[in-house]
Formats: sequence, C-alpha cells, structure tokens
Amino acid sequence: MAVNEAKTLVFLLTDIEGSTKLWETQRREVSQALERHDLLVQRVASEFMGKWIKQRGEGDSAFMVFTSVANAVRAAAALQRALLNPGENQMVLSVRCAIHVGEAIQRDGDYYGPTVNRCARLRGLAHGAQVLLSDAAHQIFAEAREEGFAFIDLGRHRLKDLLEPERVWQLKAEGLPEAFPELASLDYTPNNLPLQHTSFIGRAADIERLVEEVHAHRLVTLMGAGGSGKTRLSLQVGAELLEAFPDGVWFVPLAALEDPGLVPMTVAQAMRVDPTLHVDASSVAAAIGNRKLLLVVDNAEHLVDAVADLAARILEQTTETRLLVTSRQALRVAGEKTYRVDPLSVPPTGSSHDPTELLAFEAVQLLLDRARLRNDSFKLDGHNADAVAEICRRLDGLPLALELAAPKLAVLSAGELLKRLKDVFGVLQGGPRESLPRHMTIEAAIDWSYQLLEDDERALFNRLAVFRDGWTVEAAEGICGFGEIEPTRVLDGLESLIEKSLVISHQGPLGARHRFLEPVREFAVRKAAEETAMAERAARWFLEWLRQKEGSIGSENWLAAVGDEAQNLHAAVQELIELGDRQSALTLCLLIHIWWLARAQYVLGVNAIEQALACAGEAEPESVGRCLNIAGVLKWRLGAMAHAEQYFLQARDIFAQANLSSRETATLNNLALVEMDRGNTESARGYLETCLRFYESQDDLANSAKVLTNLAYLSKTKSEFETAKIEFEKGRLLAHKVGEPDLYIRATTNLADVMMLLGEYRAAESLFLEALQVSGCESEAWFPGVLEGIAYLAGKTGNFERSATLSGAAEHLWQSVAEKPDAHALALRASLESMLLDGLGLSKLKELKRKGRTLSPARLASTTRAWLEGCSPSS
Repeated sequence: MAVNEAKTLVFLLTDIEGSTKLWETQRREVSQALERHDLLVQRVASEFMGKWIKQRGEGDSAFMVFTSVANAVRAAAALQRALLNPGENQMVLSVRCAIHVGEAIQRDGDYYGPTVNRCARLRGLAHGAQVLLSDAAHQIFAEAREEGFAFIDLGRHRLKDLLEPERVWQLKAEGLPEAFPELASLDYTPNNLPLQHTSFIGRAADIERLVEEVHAHRLVTLMGAGGSGKTRLSLQVGAELLEAFPDGVWFVPLAALEDPGLVPMTVAQAMRVDPTLHVDASSVAAAIGNRKLLLVVDNAEHLVDAVADLAARILEQTTETRLLVTSRQALRVAGEKTYRVDPLSVPPTGSSHDPTELLAFEAVQLLLDRARLRNDSFKLDGHNADAVAEICRRLDGLPLALELAAPKLAVLSAGELLKRLKDVFGVLQGGPRESLPRHMTIEAAIDWSYQLLEDDERALFNRLAVFRDGWTVEAAEGICGFGEIEPTRVLDGLESLIEKSLVISHQGPLGARHRFLEPVREFAVRKAAEETAMAERAARWFLEWLRQKEGSIGSENWLAAVGDEAQNLHAAVQELIELGDRQSALTLCLLIHIWWLARAQYVLGVNAIEQALACAGEAEPESVGRCLNIAGVLKWRLGAMAHAEQYFLQARDIFAQANLSSRETATLNNLALVEMDRGNTESARGYLETCLRFYESQDDLANSAKVLTNLAYLSKTKSEFETAKIEFEKGRLLAHKVGEPDLYIRATTNLADVMMLLGEYRAAESLFLEALQVSGCESEAWFPGVLEGIAYLAGKTGNFERSATLSGAAEHLWQSVAEKPDAHALALRASLESMLLDGLGLSKLKELKRKGRTLSPARLASTTRAWLEGCSPSS
C-alpha cells in the first residue's frame, strides 16, 4: 500500500475542560485524577477494540482510534460514566469527547489528515461530560439501531476549520447528563469569517505563536511573499481567537479595493457598525468605541498609507480593539509587531527520499491533499517520492504555487510535472474561478508586488536575478552597484525589497544571507533579460572573491563560505567558458577544487573541469596540468579508474615538458592509487617510493605525509596490518605537524580500521572518537565510511542493535555522496551483515536499519560520539 493511501477509521478525541485552571489551584488532586484518567482511557480503548495513541495526547487529552463507530460510542459512554463516578474523595474530571469517521493517513504509528483535524475542531465545541458525534459518525451508528443509545440533534454548526457547517449530534445514554449550554461554534460568536472550501494544512506553530502575539500586541502585521498563505493563516488565527473577542472577529478584504479613500468605509461595513455620514479613520475608531473586537485586514500592501492611518487612529482612540493585518510590507505604525510568514516546510535535498518521511513536510502534505481533490487515486509511493519532493523544493514551498501545481497531477505523473516546471509560469496557471486575477497564475501574484516597486527598486530586483542561490550584501554591492545604482545605495534597496516581501533573509553561521524564492527568482530572470553584462560582472567578482580567500583555503570558514556560494561559483565557471576565457575558468576551478573534494561533490567538479578544459582559448600549461590532475583525482574517487589514469598521464606529460618536477611527482602518487585499486601492489609501491624519495629530498613534509599514508593503505590492502599500523601512525603524526587536517583524519580513521582488525578495540574506539570530534564531521566525505567502521566495531563488541542502526545510516549516507566504498569496505560490510543476521535475525535487522536511515547526520554524529565517550577507558 502506498504511504498516503488513506484508511477509513473512527476517531475518539477527548480533553479535560478547564485543566489549566485546575493545575494552578489543585495540582496534587489533578495529578492523581489524571493518573486515573489515563488508566480509564487505556482500559476502554482496549475493551472496545480500539487503540490509544498516547503520544498524541497533551497531558490533558486523549486520542483513540477504532475501526467501528459503535465501539467508539460504547467507549466514550463507558469513559464518561467512569469519570463522572470517581469514588470517595476523588476529583471529578469534566471531559469533553468527540467522534468522527473518515479517511486518515497512518505514519509512524500516528494518524494525520483532515478527518483528524475535523474531529479536534468538533471536540472544541463540546462541554465537559458531553459526547458529540459528527453527522457521518451518527449516520453509521444510527443504522445499527443499538439499544441503550440515543441522540439529540444539535443542528448545523460552523467549526473553527472554517469549512462547511457540520450537523452535530449529542450522545444520549444512561448515566450521562443531557442538559448543556449552547455549543461554542462560530455561529454563536459575532464574526464574518468566510467559508473555506479546502482544508487548512500545517502551520500549527504559526497559529500558536500568532495567537500569543495578538494577545501581546494590538497591531500585528503578517508579512510574506505573494501566495505565501497570509490570508488563509490570518483567517485561522481569527477563528482561534473568537472566544477572546466577544464583540466579534471581522474580516476586511481589501484586495479588490483601488481607492485609498474607501478604506474606512470598507472597514465600517465589514464590522457592521453605523458610523457618522462622514466616514474617515477617526469616525470609524469612534464608532468602535470600547468594543472588544479583532479586525483582520487583508491585503493592505497597495493601500498601505490609508491602512496605516486607520490603524493609528484605532490604536489611539480605542482600548480594546486589536488588528491583524496581512500585507507584503509593514505599515510602520508605532506599536506594530511584524510577523514573517515563511513558505511551507520542504524536504531537504538528497539523492532519494523515503515516502513515509516526506509526509512530515507541510509542502508535501498540501500538494497531496490538493492533488487528491482532482484525482483521488493519486498516491505517494517509492516510484514518485523523489519527484514529489523535488516539485515542492522547486516551488520553494509557496502555497499558491503548490495549489496551482496540484491539479496537474490529475493528468500528469509527478515526474512529468517536474519536467514541465522548467517553465514554471507556463505551467502554473488556472486558479479557481473565484480567485482574484493576481491569484490565477503565479506570475500574476509576483507581478502584483513588482508593480508596486519604485524604479530604482525594480532595477536592483532585476540585477539580483544574476544570483543562482542567494547572496551576501558584499556580493550584491560588488556586482549590482554600478550605473544608476551606486554601491552605497544597494543596502537601502535590499532592505526595501526585504520589507516588501520579494527577498527573504536568514542569519547563517557566516552572517546574513538573502535570496529570492525560486518562483520569484525565475520572474526576476525574465525581467532581467536586458541586463546582458550582469553574468560577466558576477563571474569576475566571484573569481576575485576566491582569490582573496586563498590564504584560508580548506578551513572550516572557507568551506562554509564556498558551500554557500556553490551555485553562484559554478554559474561563474559556465559564464567564463561561454566568454571563451579558458584561463580564468581553469583558475576558478583550481580555487574551488578543495571544496569538491572535502564535500564529495566529485561529479560537479569533473563536469566543470572537463568543460573548462574543452573551452577554446589560451591557458597556462601549469593550470591545464593541475586541472587534469584534479580531474583524475575526482574520477578516482568516483571509481572510474581508466579515466583517472588517462588524466594523470596527461598531467604528468605536461608537467614533465614544463620542468615542473613537484607537480609531476604528485601525478605519480595518484597513479599509484590507481594501481593499488587494480591490485597491482608492486607497481603502486614503486610509484610511491619514487615520490617519497623526491619529497624527502625537497624536505616537503606535507607531501611526504600523503605518500606515507598511501604506503600504509597499500599495506592494509595486503593485510599487512602490523606494518600498516606503523605507517599510518607515522603519516598521521606528520600530517598533524604540518597542519593537514583532512589527511590527518583520513590516516586516523584508517588506523582505527587497522586496530579493529588487530582486535585492539579500545584503541579503535579512541581513534574513531577523535575523528567524530572534528567540527562539522557529519558533512565530510569520509563520514559514511567512519560510521560503517564504528558499526563493525559495535558488532564485534556485542552491541548488535547499535551496530545495525549505524549500518543502516551508513548505507543511506553512501547514497548521498559520490564517493563509493572501496573493496576493503565492501568486504567489511559483508562480514558485518552476516554477523548481525546471526545476532539479531532478519526482521529486527531490517527494523533497526530503517531507523538508522531516518537519523540526521548531525544526530548520528552526536549520539555516536556520546557512545564512544562512554566506551573510552578515561570516561
């Protein structure tokens, strides 16, 4: 069954009325009563063939699942009777219950979907000791005509999900009270919140935070890009706040309004107040008076001055009224609290995705929900999971874009839709007929914001399209600051674009970074078509930027900075190639290549170098030879030995002709690696000994360390472990002495393998721990191999469950790096698999490996480090 294939289930949700106040006043009694409550929930769930999902409870609530409405009703009645008769000297807990039936998705032992959400909303209507049923649940139970149960028709009520009203029924049974106040539905609180036709997906944390913000601040402005879901979020927050505003929650849509002078009248009409004949901001505020109400003012960006004036008057002239405003820019009114509405969460980049894991991301949930509206047979499974994840990333989690993309899945597969999204504006058209014109296409939604910009802001917006994956202020000033936009004005322009929700920002380890959402970037690229010189300006700026960082190549900060700019740097290489500037293209490749090696980006590096080498144009022989040698190393890491050898030989010949002896010797070292992998150990040793003699004659300690480490590895492949142990120790000490951290760690992890094979497990533990204490180790190319080594170590020391979890994690991580395990690692893996099968059995082994695949690299590093520290004799 596909992971999102829904099952029809019955949900019984409960919570304790007034639990917060009880905790504050009678903590000891409540604690005892809750213990009894949980025991009763567990008992009735079991007695009536249901399941209590304990992790979904929030301390004062319960979440139960049944396959039969009748059993859910019996369980609710039994629970209420028991709670209402607790026994002598025990507190009576007033619990409200709701029962609903429908489809839901099961994931990791939990349940998700609109049916669950609807049941929670139904529970919110109930009073303590009351059991409510949805109309769907009532109809099913009524057909059974079971004695002892009857129902009271409470009529149709609007729930806080803002969907179609629900006909609600109250359970009537022996021992249960019948008289209750009116239900606390939207119908009994003044409001004009519009009916919604689709379910609200995700954003639970946003709603919780915004409810707090509205209580804390009288003016809250939701800011975000067009199509980011500000309107729908504001409506849900308004629904949540109904009980807090007895004079109503009033929705004021301004999107279709063009005349700023009509803003006060529009607000007055929405609130149903009767202001004086002369309607302005002050008269509206006066008409509100001391009412306690919430105004939800939607789409204020094109009328920002008028809305700001009205908000200021209301804040000055009233004491109880609050405003929740949606806008693509702030109002800039005293006391305003802005809240950034980010896109929905999207899956991280990766080579493959587990369909079950994808359901944790809000963008995936929204896409699937809306796709099933048009095509109820659409499923998320192993065949389309990667395409679905990439669609969500490609659209940057923007709700409007996802809403427009989802209907296409009725006629296209996810893979086909992904291919068509190369023309995102051509594909994402045709919103609902009732939508505003600017929400009919994603292009129109962005153009609405673009047209509100000043001329200089538009010019900067267009120039920023040159960046492929974000930028720093330094880069924006250096590349975009020329002509009519002086470098000193770029910061002000960027600040304005951020305020107007066309650019998003975040603080990273290296400082502030800015970017467009992907659909916005594509819009900017179209608008910037006439900016023909921008790509060359960017390419030459990034070349100079990296030249200035040569002194810190390979450091953590350097790797992080290059990682941030990776897409911009590779775009720069391509631009230099197109310009025919072969020398500059090769130079840029040489400046980047340490990052390719450290971050296992081998394919990316090979492609860039091969295209630069093939470029027509002049270049220095040394640059050509160095790039050929690097291409060989990258091919060797990819396991393409024939191609690697070809590049090494070409590089050797160029260096020999240019009398570059040190460079030529480096290629011999690399040729030794090829021979080693082919099993030609004597030929490999000959190359390495030649290299070592040369480097020692030049007193080149760094390269001597590399050759010593390679000689040690050669001994390891020949199972000469005692020799390998001595050589790895020499190599790593020398690497430490000359400051070669990557070489030091590779020597250390290989030495750990050798110690493990010699049965010296304590020493191996200490060496592996040393590797995992490197900052950012989970990002290194060697990390999967280290995990696999530790998995073997754990298995050999009897820690089979940890071993299996780490083994699954390592296998998963190998898929995300281009480097593949060598013959020794594969043999170790086979031995480990056999050991774990014997120790755990196939079923348990599979379960633990699945668990390992779900753990993040950072979590793996920290938990494994903690385990090794516990193993260490010094701990």
